[in-house]
Amino acid sequence: MKQLNNEKFPFISEIEFDILPALTLNRAMWVDLSDHIQPTYWHTKDRATIFKIFKLFFEKYRTFPTETQTLDICTRKLYKDEVAEEAKKIYKRINKGMTADEQKYLYDECKIFIKHNKIKTGLLQSVDLMEKEDFMEIETVMKDAVNWDPEVLLGTNIVDVEERFAALQKLSDNIIPSPWKSLNSIMSGGFFGKELTIFAASSSVGKSIALDNCAYHAWELGYNVVIITLELSEVRKAQRIDAAALKIPLPQVQFAKDDVIKFFENKKSKAKLFIKEFPTNSISTQNIYKYLYQLELYHGIKMYGGGKNGLNMLVVDYLDIMNPTGKKAGDAYVDQGTVGADLRAISQTLDVPVVTACLDPDTEVITHNGKCKIIELGIGDYVLSKYGIFNKVLNHKMYLKTKKYKITTEDGKSIICSANHVFPSNKGEISIETGLSVGDELLVKED
Repeated sequence: MKQLNNEKFPFISEIEFDILPALTLNRAMWVDLSDHIQPTYWHTKDRATIFKIFKLFFEKYRTFPTETQTLDICTRKLYKDEVAEEAKKIYKRINKGMTADEQKYLYDECKIFIKHNKIKTGLLQSVDLMEKEDFMEIETVMKDAVNWDPEVLLGTNIVDVEERFAALQKLSDNIIPSPWKSLNSIMSGGFFGKELTIFAASSSVGKSIALDNCAYHAWELGYNVVIITLELSEVRKAQRIDAAALKIPLPQVQFAKDDVIKFFENKKSKAKLFIKEFPTNSISTQNIYKYLYQLELYHGIKMYGGGKNGLNMLVVDYLDIMNPTGKKAGDAYVDQGTVGADLRAISQTLDVPVVTACLDPDTEVITHNGKCKIIELGIGDYVLSKYGIFNKVLNHKMYLKTKKYKITTEDGKSIICSANHVFPSNKGEISIETGLSVGDELLVKED
């Protein structure tokens, strides 16, 4: 591969001379940049030699050499007198001091120069990789170069009150509310960036529909949203959102094409809502990162930064049918915990709310011995799948517990649900939380 051996710092001599003093006066600048500064960047060999002395000394002692120590190293290494003279000038500049603005200018300009060189090197590498048709590696090389940023965030210092309150205000300004006021009141307003929210419920009670409604509501408010679906197809997901948008029953959507077209044309929204289908149990969060990167390339939805041109919310339907990153542990509890941690990591990395769902352990399944709650299953039991096949339970542990309510209708049927599960009734859509009470009539589908 071709090398960029002729690249030099783009400064006049007086400014380049200040780089080494700035690096020693600003420890964070040294830590961020020193490993990325090549000796060949310096216009004079003397400065390159002193830089190497500082680098080796810091790697060994985690501090910089004094002037006496530097001159001693020059003498023992038999460096030319010019190196020692340059070192004396550098220490004279260090002792004089340097303003924060002077240090910041050097930091910013050096960082830009280094990044440009990383991108150029990546382009040269890509030429070799293209000949090998290693296109995935080209993507990795260029992505690493473009995304390079040496600054390390060291957390929040409790005494930095002004900074903390400014960050809190920024976080509060970017809350995305759910469609339900009662839920927003519990969640301090809605979904926060860098947080993972999980809807836990039994099967067939509306987890996926709740996720769809959250996504659509956020899009209506002008946010860019991505839905990852691992169970239903993209088309079915979109159909559900059409039904919610037009406020019509789901079966009627396929006969309302013109109404759907007119609805979205009238919206004239610049926000984006993408639905991406993956096969069940086929992906980890790494696949989600790759998909979001493709969205950025093709549609300009930035993975990082949020705002009008960036991703604002990620919805994953759902946690239980994803794979953990790396090798599976073979324990469903551990693997699901890893997936949860992986999704939380996405929310932290991209600074967006991630909303997903998982199955409630009180869900009843059919076994060889009749109905049984998931939480009561044991290793060796056989569970009837939706394909009509009994599958053997290999691992089973409890990972979540939620409060449930039991509703009994006059014909003797029972419904297990959460407090905010919405039912169609003679009083409109209602839940226990919003006033469902004895005597209300629920609307049901005829057999």
